[in-house]
Amino acid sequence: MEGRIHPNCKVYGKVEIGKGSFVASGCYLYGPITIGENTHIEAGCILGTPPEHKSKDSKYGIVIGNDNVIGVNCTITASTDERPTTIGNGNYLMAGVHISHDCLIGNDNVISHKTVLAGHCIVGDRNNLGVGTLVHQHTTIGSGCMIGMGSVVVKDIYPYLKVYGNPVEYGGLNLYQLKGLKHDGGDILNNMDFKDSMIEGSLIIEDLKKFHKHSNRRGKDRVIGYNWQLENEKWNNANHLVYL
Repeated sequence: MEGRIHPNCKVYGKVEIGKGSFVASGCYLYGPITIGENTHIEAGCILGTPPEHKSKDSKYGIVIGNDNVIGVNCTITASTDERPTTIGNGNYLMAGVHISHDCLIGNDNVISHKTVLAGHCIVGDRNNLGVGTLVHQHTTIGSGCMIGMGSVVVKDIYPYLKVYGNPVEYGGLNLYQLKGLKHDGGDILNNMDFKDSMIEGSLIIEDLKKFHKHSNRRGKDRVIGYNWQLENEKWNNANHLVYL
């Protein structure tokens, strides 16, 4: 089935829509927008309005991948000059979510009602952002995290953490996302299991690499890490995690 845009939508500029995707009634689309396959955009969404930036205009627009649900009355603004405002694959944005310019959302995230991401935020994969989460601009959230409802995120968050509060604070490992990721194929149940499973080539290490590629854009002190010290942790020129 070809992609469809309801006739009661308003479309301005170039909008591309993939097979099986549908844009419901009452949406406003300001291109350039690319929508992948099997993505549903519910009623009343506004996509591609100019970035809320005092000195920069839109350059790249919006890219939305495959198999997403964009809930009722969500707003996604166009990018400035860093990259398209990007939503990956398999994400579920609930009603009233706002994604600001130049944000990069990975895959398989759940972003709950009334969550707001300010400009240039990066969210990894398989995260759950609770209702009413607020995220400061230029913040990086690693993969596999759980953000408690009503949280105010003003620091980068390492992968596989639970955080909550205003401002957010460490709440332990997100064991739900660590099921099956132990070095022997079992479930990770504690800090020791987690550290023992940091093996080159593992999903944990790959998620750490991605996190370090984007983190510390607001300073090294603006990070919520694990509650133990990984001595002599550093990244070499190939972006690999090295323990000496």
